[in-house]
Amino acid sequence: MGQKFTQTEMIDDLNITLSRVELIGNHRLSIENHKGIQEYSDLSMKIALSDGHLHITGQNMEIYNLTLKEVTVIGTINSLEYIKGV
Repeated sequence: MGQKFTQTEMIDDLNITLSRVELIGNHRLSIENHKGIQEYSDLSMKIALSDGHLHITGQNMEIYNLTLKEVTVIGTINSLEYIKGV
C-alpha cells in the first residue's frame, strides 16, 4: 500500500522557500534552498537556511556540489543541529 500524506505535508513539500535536508547514511548530506555558507572547514560547517541555520560537524568534510539552490557535503558526518531564527 502507498504512503499517505497529510495536507500540511503536501503543502510543505510544494513550498519552494523551505529548505529541504536529506542525509544519506553519515557520508552525504544534500540541502536544497539554502541561503549560503556561513562557516566552512573539514570539521565544521554552518549553512544558512530560510528560517535559521544548520550546524554540521564531522571529519574530512568537503563541499562536493554547490549551486545557488543546492549544496552537497560529503565526508563523515557526526551531527546536525538545526538552529531556528539565527
